Amino acid sequence: MSSISDLLNLLKQPRSVLLVLGMTGLAIMWLPHKTADALDFIYLRNNYLHWISVGTFVCLGVALSGYAKSIGDWWRERQAVEKAKWRFMLHLDSLSAQERLILAYCLSRNTTTILLSAIDGPAASLCSKGFLYKWLGTGHILAWPYIIPEHVWAFISVRPDSVLLGVDLASLESQFQRIENSSRRLAI
Repeated sequence: MSSISDLLNLLKQPRSVLLVLGMTGLAIMWLPHKTADALDFIYLRNNYLHWISVGTFVCLGVALSGYAKSIGDWWRERQAVEKAKWRFMLHLDSLSAQERLILAYCLSRNTTTILLSAIDGPAASLCSKGFLYKWLGTGHILAWPYIIPEHVWAFISVRPDSVLLGVDLASLESQFQRIENSSRRLAI
């Protein structure tokens, strides 16, 4: 009964310990005769080979299944993040004129950061849709940095028509001046 409890206690070890034990067992079983003799593994190989092989495969099986689970979890999380990254494209048709103006301003000035009020309605809406995120650092409540994520910028800088919907940037220049003037005033 103690050998079963010893085995269960062994299986509770961290995966790295089990992996090292399994690799040691593989070395005892499969090293060439001269090398095994030099490392004094011959006695273990000759007298305990059956137990070593069972223990080796149990340790390797538990360790590798744990690593496989971790890799699977990492892969699923990565896929979910990638899928969520592009979810903003679902909201392209629902952008209001003010939201499009903010994105058009960033496109015209070739910048991914814009200073707006921390309680700006269109900016908050763009944040909820995934087009912007609020800078988490410090700032003034009337001049808070909003940043366009890299994947959104890559998309809208290549396809500005998806945001502008045929509106010419030059026709929006007076509204852009208003945004710049308010940003300068608030930043001072």
